[in-house]
Amino acid sequence: MKTSEGFRRGLAHATCRLTNQFIEHECFSYDLLGWLLARTLRTAARDGETTLGKASVFGQKYEIRFPMSGPQGSYTVLSVWIIPTGVEIPYLVTAYIE
Repeated sequence: MKTSEGFRRGLAHATCRLTNQFIEHECFSYDLLGWLLARTLRTAARDGETTLGKASVFGQKYEIRFPMSGPQGSYTVLSVWIIPTGVEIPYLVTAYIE
């Protein structure tokens, strides 16, 4: 299913928090800038194919898989987002290389 309109609207205000563990993964060069990853995550969330994840008392989760390339090759990244109950803004939960 395509990304829902509510998810896209909320992305305008979403915050991507990145971890050093992801940025320093062996497939990416140490000079990969955090802002590039944040921009890539937002673009994938805005334009990519979204899979509805589990709903809980905390909110609705969404999964987005997208390709990303680094100096050592191309990989598939899984990002998980949540729209908390009572909130319209999606938040990045985690992102990792599959």
